[in-house]
Amino acid sequence: MLGSVLSGALGLVSMIYPSAGPVIAILEKVAPYIEEAAPIISAAVEEGPGAFEAVKQNAPHLADAINQIVSHINISPANLGNSDAATAENVTRAIFGFPQMTFEQELKWMNDTTASVGDPRMGG
Repeated sequence: MLGSVLSGALGLVSMIYPSAGPVIAILEKVAPYIEEAAPIISAAVEEGPGAFEAVKQNAPHLADAINQIVSHINISPANLGNSDAATAENVTRAIFGFPQMTFEQELKWMNDTTASVGDPRMGG
């Protein structure tokens, strides 16, 4: 659960930037899932298959929330990826304190993701 100081600070951000309000509300609602999934996501970023894929497999409620956040980002000028999937990966990374993928990392991630489709060894 978010601490009262952080919750208050996010409320202030929501007042100053009203368009951030819906995203902040989503994050506040799923805060317990974020804390619970942190170790799994950390390993997934380091070793694969990627943060969002690990969230989908281990914390479906959080994956739904991330998809809601992505829908807000796609209507804003933020550039967090070249596709909805890359944006979901970058949003997930940000939620768990990891930096956005670089262009090179995104290319590798896309290649790895594409290679795993249809390969039973990769869960496709």
